[in-house]
Amino acid sequence: MSVLRIAPALLLGAAVLLPAARSAAGEPAPDPNAASFRRADAYSHLVQAGLAVARGRSADAVREIDAAVALEPDSAELNAQAASVLGMLGRRADAERFARKALALDPAQLEAVRVLADLSAARAFGTRADAQARAEAIKLYERLAREDKEAPDDIWAALARLKMASGDSAGAVEDAKRLLARRPRDENALRLLDQALVSAGRTKEALESTLAWLKEHPEDDDLLPLVIEMARDTGEWVLLESMCDTMLATDADNVRARSLRGEARLRQGKNREALDDLELARAASPRDPMIRLHVATAYEALNRLADATQLGQSLAAEFPDNTFVRILLAETLVRRGELDDARAEYAAAVKTVIGDDPESAERRDEIRMRLAVVGITPQKVAEAEKVLGTLEHPDAPAALSVRARVALLAGQPKEAKRLAKALAAKAPDEAAVIDGEAELSAGRPDKAKERFAAAVAKAGPAAHGDVAAAYRRANREADAEAELKTWVREAPDDAAAHLALGAFQERSGRFPDAEGELRKAIALDPKSAEALNYLGYSLADRGERLDEAVDLIKRALDLDPWNGAYLDSLGWAYFREGKLDEAGDPLEKAVREFPRDPSVLEHIGDYREKRGDLAAAKGFWQRALDAGPEDEKAKVTLQRKLGLADSAPSADAAPAKPTP
Repeated sequence: MSVLRIAPALLLGAAVLLPAARSAAGEPAPDPNAASFRRADAYSHLVQAGLAVARGRSADAVREIDAAVALEPDSAELNAQAASVLGMLGRRADAERFARKALALDPAQLEAVRVLADLSAARAFGTRADAQARAEAIKLYERLAREDKEAPDDIWAALARLKMASGDSAGAVEDAKRLLARRPRDENALRLLDQALVSAGRTKEALESTLAWLKEHPEDDDLLPLVIEMARDTGEWVLLESMCDTMLATDADNVRARSLRGEARLRQGKNREALDDLELARAASPRDPMIRLHVATAYEALNRLADATQLGQSLAAEFPDNTFVRILLAETLVRRGELDDARAEYAAAVKTVIGDDPESAERRDEIRMRLAVVGITPQKVAEAEKVLGTLEHPDAPAALSVRARVALLAGQPKEAKRLAKALAAKAPDEAAVIDGEAELSAGRPDKAKERFAAAVAKAGPAAHGDVAAAYRRANREADAEAELKTWVREAPDDAAAHLALGAFQERSGRFPDAEGELRKAIALDPKSAEALNYLGYSLADRGERLDEAVDLIKRALDLDPWNGAYLDSLGWAYFREGKLDEAGDPLEKAVREFPRDPSVLEHIGDYREKRGDLAAAKGFWQRALDAGPEDEKAKVTLQRKLGLADSAPSADAAPAKPTP
C-alpha cells in the first residue's frame, strides 16, 4: 500500500566538509558559510541514515536522523525527508511528528504530504480500521494527485482502495481507471478496476473490460479464474464463450480457455458442444478436478448416467468434503434408481456445508429437503419427517411446500392445510394446489375443486397438470383426465398439454385417443424427444407399425442419444420385430444406465431368454422383481416368468415402459 520513498538527495555521496578557518590566536573566526556547512553536515547525517536503512541498521539510522535534525531543526525539506526514512523504519509516530513539523514550516512540502498520506492509509487498513484516517488519506492523496507532478502512479491505486473501503464505489472506479490509463499493460491495475466495478455493482462492465483485455492479450490467461467468477455472478456466458473462441483461434492448445469454453457452453445448455471441449481439456489435464467435475456434470446433463456416476464416485473419493460433488453424485444416483446410495450421498453432503451464516443454513436445508423426498412412499414417511425435523429454517417457502406434501402422504390433511396457509403469501398457486389436495384427502371434493380453480387462476393453464397429478394421487382418474382435457382446450398450441393428455390416455389403454394427442404434441414440437419416444414405445409395445415405431424412437435418440429410456425403447422395438441382433446393443446400454429399473431389467431378461441364456434371463427378471414393478400386473408377469406362479412365462408379454 505504501508509496513512501527516499528523496534522491539521500542517495548522493556526503558533501566534502572543509575545516572552519581559525584565527592566528586559535579561536574560530566568524564564518559566513557556517549555515551552509551545517546544512551539508545535516544532509550528510541524513545520507548516513539512508545507508543504515539499506543495511538494516535501524538504530544507527535513528541516531543519524536525530543528528541531522538537530543541526537544521527549521528545514522543512530535511524534516520531510527524515519523516520518510522514519516511516520506512516503522517509526510511525516519529514520522508523523516530523512530517507535520515540515508542513508547519512549509505548507507546500509535498514529501511530507506523501508521508502523512501513507501513514493515514496504513491506519485506515490496519487491524483497527480508522474511518477518520481513511478520510484524511483520501484528502492527502487527492492533493498529491493535483499538485505533485512526480507523484507515483501508486497513489491512484491507494485512492481506489480507500474509496472502496469508504463506500465511494463510483470514485474508486474513476481512480482505478486513471491507474489503468497510466499502466495500460498492468494486469494488477486491471484487477483493481474489476474489483472497483464489482464493488459498484457493475460486474458486467468489469467482465466486459476484462474480456476486452484478454482479446488484446490472449496469452495472459491468469485472469481466467477472475473471469469465471464474474461470469457466474452475471450469467454472461455468451460473452465468455466468444472470448474463448478468440483465444482458441490463437492457441488451440490453451487448456484453460478450452475448459472455460466448455463450462460456458454447459451453462448455456449446449451440452454436446460443452462435452467436446471438456473432453479435450480433460485429455490434456486428466487430473484437474474442476475439469473432471464439469465433465461429470455434462455427462449427467446428457443422460450418460453410468459415466457420470463413475466419475462422480471417483471425485467423491478424492474430495469427500466437496458439497457440489456429493450433490451431483446423489442426483445422478436418484435418476438411475439407486436410491439408498443417493440418500447416503445427500446425508454426506449436508455434513460438508460448514458455517453458521444464513447462506450455509439455507444450503443445508436444501440438501435435507432433497434427502427427505428421495423415493418417498407412505412406508418411508417417518424417515422423511425425521429429516425435515432437522431443518434450520422450517418456515422458508420451499420447506413449507415439502413439509406439506409429506403431511399429505402421511394422511395428515389438517397439517397440510396449515402449512399451505403459511405458504400462500409466497407461493399462492402452489399453496392452493396443496390445499385442494388436502381437501380431497379429507373427503371434500367440492372444496378441493374450488381450491384447484384458484390455483389455475393464479398460475395459468399449465397448473391443470399439477391438479391432474393431485387427482391421480387420490385415485380420481376421471377428474384427472378432465383437468388435462381442460388444459388442452385452454392452451391448444401447448405441446406439453397434448403430451400429458396422450400419456395419460396411453396408460389407461385408450390407444387411438392417446396416439392422436401424441401426434399433436409432435406436430407442435418436432424436437420433443419425450413425445417421439412415448409414441414409438406405445406402438412397439403393442406390436403395431413397428417400422414407424423404430423411426420415431430413433428420432428421439437423435435428440438425446444417451437416454436410457429411449435406448430401452429402441431395443424393445427391435425385439418385437424379431431383430435380436439389433436389439442387444441398445438393451445392454439401457440396463447400464438404469440398473434398477424393473422395465429395463425385464426387457433385457426377455432378450437373454430368446438368445437361449435362461440363467441370465432369470437373473434379470429377479432383479426386476426385487426393484419393485410398477403395478400388480407387472409383478405377476415377472413371477410367472420366474416360475413362481402357475402360468408359463411369456417373453412377448409387454412390461411397463421405463421412466424417461
